Amino acid sequence: MRRFPFLIAALVLTLGIATAASPLDKAKQEGLIGERPDGYVGFVVKEVPAEVKQLADRTNEERRAEYEKVAKKNGTSIDAVQAIFGQKLIARQPSGTYVMTADGQWIKK
Repeated sequence: MRRFPFLIAALVLTLGIATAASPLDKAKQEGLIGERPDGYVGFVVKEVPAEVKQLADRTNEERRAEYEKVAKKNGTSIDAVQAIFGQKLIARQPSGTYVMTADGQWIKK
């Protein structure tokens, strides 16, 4: 369990949280998608372009795979890992982007 913080840091880098000009960040800045408390991205609006849907689906699949690895390495549940990363991802979002509250509401940071 001592390695857990180091694995979290590695996962944060793997998930590309700090990349400024990624297509994911562009979709967030446009208000199409946002970060959810469960560590995944979700759709802020009902209709999004197909490429944004594909991007979100791919991002969530990649995140799920990484969350599973971290959970397995640390002997914890994937739900626990998702919750930790959900908090971290939401906290790191810039002003003007959308994040989901614990009760499922989208708010602009």
